[in-house]
Amino acid sequence: MYLRTKGFTLIEVLVAMLILSISLLGMAGLQIMSLQSSGSSLSRSQATMLAYDLAERMRRNSDQSGFYVNNLDQTITSPDCLSTGCSPEELAREDIIQWQTSLQDINGAATIASVDNEITLEISWSESHYGNGLLDQSYEMTFEL
Repeated sequence: MYLRTKGFTLIEVLVAMLILSISLLGMAGLQIMSLQSSGSSLSRSQATMLAYDLAERMRRNSDQSGFYVNNLDQTITSPDCLSTGCSPEELAREDIIQWQTSLQDINGAATIASVDNEITLEISWSESHYGNGLLDQSYEMTFEL
């Protein structure tokens, strides 16, 4: 007499477990890549906003554009004149201090160069990529006053 076995065999269960575990590992890898990409895009967006912010500050106070270019990477003391009214140079000092504070929020560094009326601003920062070390990133913007 021949008996039919009903249900799953042990081999079928092991194959199903193997397929499930490979699928879960793949999903975890996709999640890590998603986190890396969103962190990178956040940093790039912040750098872009900072670049446009400085460009607008310089356009607003274009008489002092040389002061911005020459002192952007310097430590400047605040003239504390916003409540009483600032001269153009004092306003440039305040702008640089506020902008440098924002730049420190993304752990970035900036370089600025001027040729005639064309300003080139480069913002750079490092990103951690979950065990892959630090990757140096940068955003460069060129604008005219």
